[in-house]
Amino acid sequence: MAEAAALCTKSKKQALVVGCGAGRVVFELCKQFEEKVDGIDMNQDLIAAANELKENEKLSWQMVDHGDILETFEVNTAKDLRIRKPMLQKCHFAMVSDLTAIPLSFSKYDCIVVLDVLDKLYSPKKFVNSIQRRLNKGGTLIFGECFNWKERITQKRHWIGGVDNKRSSDALKEMLHTFNVIKHEKVSFIRRET
Repeated sequence: MAEAAALCTKSKKQALVVGCGAGRVVFELCKQFEEKVDGIDMNQDLIAAANELKENEKLSWQMVDHGDILETFEVNTAKDLRIRKPMLQKCHFAMVSDLTAIPLSFSKYDCIVVLDVLDKLYSPKKFVNSIQRRLNKGGTLIFGECFNWKERITQKRHWIGGVDNKRSSDALKEMLHTFNVIKHEKVSFIRRET
């Protein structure tokens, strides 16, 4: 995702990652963008982890392997991500509880990467319309989406595709008709259950 953003974007001053999680794509983009890379997510724990990694240059955590067995993981920004402290200062993380109402301060980006958030919003169409306006003219907008629609989260009438035999990726392209599609690729996505 970070490689695509770097290749597709002419101006590389500022980028935004929506659905940044613990910050991996933000950290990768800071290698390519000159001024700043913002990351926003609805999960405060993931934002806290991203900020801890930025400040301490390392982070460790545990996850259940199976049963009661825990596996410990650690990441070091210099060794594992090849990012030194000065580059980390370009990374900024914030929790935004409602991605359909992102504060106006998150604007004027050369590249915006949206990672697996549309099917987690009550109004994904509102989000798509809003996020387009935060991009500089000639900027790059990248979506990495699963389109795993659930009516308990998003009412079916608000889905982007996924109904009436219309694929969500095609419906999203129609919403973004003022953009040129540079590449459309179907990628397998594996999510570890927690």
